[in-house]
Amino acid sequence: MKIFFTMERSWSRVYGNGATVVPSEVREALDIDVGDILIWHIDKKTNKVYIEVRKDFISKHRLRGDLRGRWTKKMIRDALENMKRRRRRR
Repeated sequence: MKIFFTMERSWSRVYGNGATVVPSEVREALDIDVGDILIWHIDKKTNKVYIEVRKDFISKHRLRGDLRGRWTKKMIRDALENMKRRRRRR
């Protein structure tokens, strides 16, 4: 989904570990929630950056109850398999 919007200038600082904060106006405009994934597309010719927002599938569907701590690839795979099995039973 591409959203083009006009807003006053916003800024964010890049910290020593490379982390930055997405301004609240941008989060609201792009409907970014905690846990969502931002994919950065860079067009070197025009010197522009495009951001794609992917919703956090696991926390939205609460596949395994509360999400505390880090998920391993195996945990995610198992949770998706459990969800598929539940869908087949219906």
